Amino acid sequence: MPVQQIKHNNDGKFYHIAIDIAKEGAQLFDLTPYVKGRVGDNNFGLLVDWYRQGMLMNVNGAYKPVIDGLVGNFSFDKNGNLKMDDDASPVYSVGKPEDCGPAGQVTYYFPEQMFPKEGIFKGYLGLIDDKGNRYSGVDIWFSVLAGNARMGIACDFYISELEKIIKEAEEDLKAGQKEQQQILDEYSQKVTDLINQVNGQAADVQTTLTNLRTTIQALEAKAEKDNLFTQAEADAFKQSIIAEIDKKNAEFAKSLNSPQTEKIVDSSNWACQLPDYMMNNWNAVVNSIPHGEGIFNFGLITDNHYQPDNDYAYRSIDHYDWFGEATKAAKVDAVIVDGDNTNGANYDNKYAARFKEELYRSTANIVDLLEGACSNQSDIFWLKGNHDSGAWSANALGSQKPNPNNSLTENELLQLYHCNTSRYGEVRDNTSFYFYKDYPDVKIRLIGLNSLDDDDQLDADGNYAKKDINYHSFRQPQLNWLANTALKVPSDYQVILFFHTPLDGAFSTKNGMVNSGHLQSIIQAFIGGTSISINDVESKEPINGLNIDFTQQGPGVVIGIFNGHYHNDNYDNSLIPGVSMIEENASFNNGKVATRIRDTDSEDAWDLVSVNTKTRSVNMYRFGEGNDRHFNY
Repeated sequence: MPVQQIKHNNDGKFYHIAIDIAKEGAQLFDLTPYVKGRVGDNNFGLLVDWYRQGMLMNVNGAYKPVIDGLVGNFSFDKNGNLKMDDDASPVYSVGKPEDCGPAGQVTYYFPEQMFPKEGIFKGYLGLIDDKGNRYSGVDIWFSVLAGNARMGIACDFYISELEKIIKEAEEDLKAGQKEQQQILDEYSQKVTDLINQVNGQAADVQTTLTNLRTTIQALEAKAEKDNLFTQAEADAFKQSIIAEIDKKNAEFAKSLNSPQTEKIVDSSNWACQLPDYMMNNWNAVVNSIPHGEGIFNFGLITDNHYQPDNDYAYRSIDHYDWFGEATKAAKVDAVIVDGDNTNGANYDNKYAARFKEELYRSTANIVDLLEGACSNQSDIFWLKGNHDSGAWSANALGSQKPNPNNSLTENELLQLYHCNTSRYGEVRDNTSFYFYKDYPDVKIRLIGLNSLDDDDQLDADGNYAKKDINYHSFRQPQLNWLANTALKVPSDYQVILFFHTPLDGAFSTKNGMVNSGHLQSIIQAFIGGTSISINDVESKEPINGLNIDFTQQGPGVVIGIFNGHYHNDNYDNSLIPGVSMIEENASFNNGKVATRIRDTDSEDAWDLVSVNTKTRSVNMYRFGEGNDRHFNY
């Protein structure tokens, strides 16, 4: 591995080690001149600058440093990789919030037990928030010699707490020093201890149990291969542990189906604490969400317009946290962030020189915060709004037109919103903002569309040819995918759609949305079970020979179409007869709306929504300004 030499004095300044959470590259740094790690040292500090894909993370006040790894003797395998000896001991240390400073700076204080003798520490440096979510960088190692310490990156190494338990069981079996029942009892106790650590979060428990069942298969195979057991003994060992796991599984399944008890919110460990005057409203919304057969629940937030260091979107970062914590407490199935998630503007011109960099950082921050608050118990889908790229604010930066240098490109937004991967098993049209996800238990297909369907096409001057704050559109590839892929559902499925900008005529006629009428025609054909052909070569986004046929699958059911954009609560079922179109109020508060009073419970606005597919009814429970809503479909 290449070695990077660093000056010994660094001009009298502190050294900074850069680690990117994207885990790119593999390097070896000789830190001997300034780490000063020696046998017996206690709490020496190592300063790390944390980046995300080349941009500094905002860690101040939101995280604590974490060190996790093994300590002991080591060797190198034939490929030059570090290999810990079997007697290596686990080491785990969590720092304090004050160890995290501005501009991604985190100081790691290494406890004394990492340097008991000459040898090595191997593991990783990471970050942990108050909810227990971990963010890890590349794996590292320290070689602690007599008066010499080195740090390096070893990208192929990781050991989790569960893997440590499995390894201990394997070693005991190999040694033949313990009776089978004793091994089983100790293993089961460790499994129980792990389960207790999840603080009753049943979804996490189910994942843990699934992982445990998989490891049993691997352990049995290894035992057979090494002739540790006869086949009968291996089968008995496997069934004993599976019985223990099934017992735990049943216990937690029972707790999941038990009646809900009242939730009294304690927000002291949230990223953004909930004010006292919000607590009753928050508890009421969370406790209103039912669970049972045929019920599908989701959280819906839109038009947060997050903008740091500016009073325009007052406490909008807090709103994301309150919303995320509610979706977690209510155990919703999905979370929809329906566009204009950042403001994409620069009103005070403070960051004019580096506007794109700050917008990228702001977007990454809200994605991290909200997904951390939701705690990955739900599918989380980010949809695109007309503010999110920042292209519309180019004039404020002294440019007449937006271009890739002063706004986020389509690919950058796709990466920030995790649309370039199908994290939750959703189906996308290659890499796209639009998708669908099936929920077989309730026979619902959730469809998210992109109502800002432009491209990054440039003109002769290198500026975007189409991108504009008022350019709302659906292009032929997306409409074709919707009609011939997403809406091709089983006959007993129901469909629910989300996109940022409402169709023309639903709540306003001022949008001038390109191909709005064609999307309307597709939905009408779906609910009628009919066929149509669309040709519109005069459109700003031409459509040529789009053929659509729903006659084979018959009439379809649309639960509702949910939009944001206009910052109002609204309802329409006349534009597409029989189809409910729902407009969602904005989460953000700019201080200009008389009913949205800051520092009161009318400051925020979002919903937890419950769909009952058996009674064909929808209940929307409002947090903040506005009222609960109900409609049938």
